[in-house]
Amino acid sequence: GALLFPSEVFAMALLPLLLAFGALGSEAETVSYILDLHPWVVDYQRPTISPRSAPYDVPGDAKMGAMLANNSFPGPAIEAHAGDTIEVVVINHFEDAEIDIVWEGVKVVEAPKESIRQQGGSSKYVLSAAEAGTFWWHAAKPSHAAKGLKGPLVVRSHDSEGKYQEELVLTLAEARARPEVCLNEEGGLLGGCPELEKALLNGQWGDGSKKWPTPVVEVSKGKCYLLRILGLTSQQGLSFSLDIKDHSVDVKVAGGKSVDAILCADKNPIFNRDFKIAISLEGSSGSQSFEGILRYSKDVAAALTSHSSHSFTAHTQPMAVQKWGSVGSEKFDRSQCDRDVVFDLGEWIVDYKRPTLDLGGKAARQAVEAIPVENRKTALLVNNSYPGPVLEAVEGEMVCVTVVNHMPEPAAIHWHGQHMRGFPAFDGVYGVHQGAIGPGSSFTYRWRANSGTAWYHGHMQALQADKGMKGPIVVHQKDDPHKHLYDEEKIVAISDEWVDPTICLRNEGAQPGNPVCMEIEKATWNGQWGDGSDEYPWPMITVEQGKCYRLRFIGMMGQAQNFQITMAGHNMTLIAVDGADVEPVVVSSFNLHAGERADIVVCANQEPGNYLISAVYDLATFLETAPAPRLPKVDSSKYWAFLNYAGHNDRPGKASKKLLGGYNAPAGTGGGASPKAVAGFVWDTNLQAAWTQVRNLKPESFPEKADVTYVMDVGVVSPSFKPGESEYASTDNLYMFTEKKPWKKPSSPLLHTKGKCGAESTPFINVPENATTVEVIINNLSPTAHVLHMHGMRFSVVNYAPYSQSWCAAAHFECFFLPLSVARALDCKNARLGDTSQDGPGNEYWGCPYNNETDVKSQNLEHPLQKDMISLWRRSWAVIRFKVDNPGMWLFHCHMEQHIPTGQMMAFNLLPSKQPPIPDDVPTEGDCPVWSGRSAQLRPPKSFDFFV
Repeated sequence: GALLFPSEVFAMALLPLLLAFGALGSEAETVSYILDLHPWVVDYQRPTISPRSAPYDVPGDAKMGAMLANNSFPGPAIEAHAGDTIEVVVINHFEDAEIDIVWEGVKVVEAPKESIRQQGGSSKYVLSAAEAGTFWWHAAKPSHAAKGLKGPLVVRSHDSEGKYQEELVLTLAEARARPEVCLNEEGGLLGGCPELEKALLNGQWGDGSKKWPTPVVEVSKGKCYLLRILGLTSQQGLSFSLDIKDHSVDVKVAGGKSVDAILCADKNPIFNRDFKIAISLEGSSGSQSFEGILRYSKDVAAALTSHSSHSFTAHTQPMAVQKWGSVGSEKFDRSQCDRDVVFDLGEWIVDYKRPTLDLGGKAARQAVEAIPVENRKTALLVNNSYPGPVLEAVEGEMVCVTVVNHMPEPAAIHWHGQHMRGFPAFDGVYGVHQGAIGPGSSFTYRWRANSGTAWYHGHMQALQADKGMKGPIVVHQKDDPHKHLYDEEKIVAISDEWVDPTICLRNEGAQPGNPVCMEIEKATWNGQWGDGSDEYPWPMITVEQGKCYRLRFIGMMGQAQNFQITMAGHNMTLIAVDGADVEPVVVSSFNLHAGERADIVVCANQEPGNYLISAVYDLATFLETAPAPRLPKVDSSKYWAFLNYAGHNDRPGKASKKLLGGYNAPAGTGGGASPKAVAGFVWDTNLQAAWTQVRNLKPESFPEKADVTYVMDVGVVSPSFKPGESEYASTDNLYMFTEKKPWKKPSSPLLHTKGKCGAESTPFINVPENATTVEVIINNLSPTAHVLHMHGMRFSVVNYAPYSQSWCAAAHFECFFLPLSVARALDCKNARLGDTSQDGPGNEYWGCPYNNETDVKSQNLEHPLQKDMISLWRRSWAVIRFKVDNPGMWLFHCHMEQHIPTGQMMAFNLLPSKQPPIPDDVPTEGDCPVWSGRSAQLRPPKSFDFFV
């Protein structure tokens, strides 16, 4: 039989008994818990049920970017007795999400004054458990709760004798892979999403198959149980019904509520140990049925098997709660701003193939409800635009950008290619130059602009740029040496696109250093992907016949290492690279890496038409036809746009699909149907020869020996990833340093302390102040190529390995998987591993390092090319030099997004005695004092190098 009570009625019914037996006089206790929050990629149908799969191995349509407490779904049960005090320390290890927790059924005595900050922030809640009952805790944001941040909160009475021997918590929750694109801020359902998908019993859905077995609840014959049945729904308007066959348990549970029921295991299990649990998920549109199993255990002790992974950590010593620095008032003189703009950051749900473009008709920007669910992306946009608005200035002008954060997460913005000379505190790297700009707050970046094509992007050391927070910067020269070559200019921003970068741009379970989804999903030209259809027409760069154009190409990719760019029928004259002018040179194609910029001049001197422009991710082309080990097949590695002559309105057709995979290029129209051959050479900076084919207009030369030389290795270190056990960014870490030391964010911004406090685990180098020239030898001890970016300056590439033109060329893909022993015998006698430990990534993770005796012969000190980006080919090396003339803490890191959270970063501390004070309004954090105090007021500099 069964006695059924809603939890509130149950508690009231017991109150007279508690009074009669004096239970309320029992000594109250303080119980303590830790909720350790981490991001995980899981199968949304069984998030933490064993056996766990690596993110790479979870089917694509089942992958969920989960937010879990203590690696458990539902989260750990918070348990206490009536009258107890509950202390819960919450530690937030999410990359860029601030967290608030709601505690149902208890009184909150003490709570954080602000949201719990990301990347290690922690705060304590103190709760008073006044009444017994079955309640729950959950993230304040419904989509966070729907992604796993919720669990039971059980307050027991002091007297329950005679009714049952044990308790079981049964949690019922709705499940969908991507709740963030289907739920609004209140938990309401967005149009176009199915109201009902799947339901979980104690974190598990099953259909009875081997892969998804039916969830089981075990009981022991002869025992009675208090079933605490809890509806953990984050979506509004849902409820559950649950019926256990032959056991008189038939309940209905509303979302966010509970029902307590007594179940007695009094059946004879000789012939049948399993009894069906019928579950119905119910909404306004109907219901869906699911099943579980009540199983009589063979053992004496019963266990709720699907809840066995739940755990909590009790502690007796008070845990240190993270302190955060304050932001002072804005004291700079805004009248000094020559360019004063506002960046309004907001979260939007968009079509990831053309987030904000509105071409009208079938290609108009759609309301959220009209976007196919499979195309919906939770985007972070600047001024509701993708790419963000162009930031334009003239060299030497004071640029002021006020960032107003209306997103639900914190932000920081880096100004890629702007050197921040005299303004190092505004470079925009979270943890290096500033604390985060919190939700609902604002901050004004300011600096004097240096000329060139650049771009801005989020720099929370996570994936905000890949969610859309990026855009172009154009700083015009006062005296442009190339002005006579062109009439007008246009921006061509190219980016890879991911419907959910928070899942795809991780490397867990994949080949270390590679993403878990695929090498590339889609790519856009100025925010537009096309296939020639009415819904997704080809991107067009429109020109007028007879005019010449400066096309400012910007590689805004996050994962795609590079694109090979070609243009049909038109010569391309390269005039600038990474913002630095070069001697004009005609190229037939050029390689644009992630973060790089290339300015070319194109003259519209052909017959009107549509001329094909191609961007080919050549490193992924072989994956169009077949997958490789831990590298899935891609739909395409080629992405197209057209140079369109104004007035020519013919539309190019669609690309045809190849038999074995990939697509044939679409044909041009008009003159573009039969384009003329182009002149010039192939310029590919993955090759050694490329570095002497292009020269700067203002070359720099270097002495034979630098003042100081650092040798850095790039590699992967142990431990290796273990499915279901390894927290994000805790395994297969990348490093780029003089020792095996992956990046760890300091407790306070590195520049604010000059690295003297809270940075013991942070890899940075204090360059001697008497040094004028620094040489850095970089050895890639891995099979993965990297694209490295230097903040605060350009460097000169003085030497580059030749392996990409020989035994490790792109055509020799076996180089990617070659074991160390074979490499030493055939290709590189001095090859060495990036990590020799037993738990390292394996004998495929090696490189052929720089050898001064044999490799110095290819050194170029007379006119090395100036860059702020460099491609580091797989298993190869490069040598760069830079001048020590810009005081600041400058980051040097890989620009492939999944390599940033996993540690491939370091910093150079230049001229610390000459670094300007940190302005009052720059956000800070942590326990470390700001070296200059909090009263330093920015004085607009009189020149680039005068800042006191």
